[in-house]
Amino acid sequence: MESPHATGKRKSIHINLRIFSLRAKSTKKILYFLLAIILFIPSLVPFYITSRTKAATTTPSFTFTAGGDIGGNNNSSATLDLMAASSSQFHLTLGDLSYSEITPDSAWCSYVQSHVGSTFPFELVSGNHEDGGENQDGLIDNFTQCLPDRLGAVGTYGKEYYFDYPASSPIARFMMISPALTFTNGGTYDYSAGTAHYNWVANTIDNARAAGIKWVIVGMHLPCISMGIIPCDIGNDILNLLISKKVDLILQAHDHN
Repeated sequence: MESPHATGKRKSIHINLRIFSLRAKSTKKILYFLLAIILFIPSLVPFYITSRTKAATTTPSFTFTAGGDIGGNNNSSATLDLMAASSSQFHLTLGDLSYSEITPDSAWCSYVQSHVGSTFPFELVSGNHEDGGENQDGLIDNFTQCLPDRLGAVGTYGKEYYFDYPASSPIARFMMISPALTFTNGGTYDYSAGTAHYNWVANTIDNARAAGIKWVIVGMHLPCISMGIIPCDIGNDILNLLISKKVDLILQAHDHN
């Protein structure tokens, strides 16, 4: 007579064999499937690597710095040294340059170049301290001679111009403008709706979009929106234009202390 335990053991073996038999058939199918994947993957890998490499090599990037109200003191020197040590390809100078802390204008240019390099693109736009108005701390026409444009500016360098970067396959257009400044040479730059300066900004933005340039960045000296007490010196029209045109970045200075 067989014990219940022996019967249970035999049944258990029988069940396990059936399960194994079923699993063997499934395993065979899985092995075929895995083999197909293994054979197929090598054809995908080169495509994946090529696609990733192509994406990496066709997406340019660059670094730039921007700032104004510079002067010629210890803080100025420290800032310029940090700029030189960075990976910046160029600097956008947003006006108010020397504050007459270093004179004449050409000496201040030499001071800047002694920190950032003689050929580093130190692109200028005027502030209210060098437009020739009430605050006389040099003249923008002198500064642009000793710190010349190095990026292919189109327009009036130091006052109203643009350049595309990188030059060969640009992904960004930089526009430098001078709303509410009155120049010794050039008069008042009024950006009210319908003026020549307003229309220049609108057309330059539209042309960048039409050319497929992805980023539009606009720099100027005077602000409109302030965390302090500075009013909208540039006028609402030009700010509203930049917003309506959906420019990507607006850079301003002047509001300090």
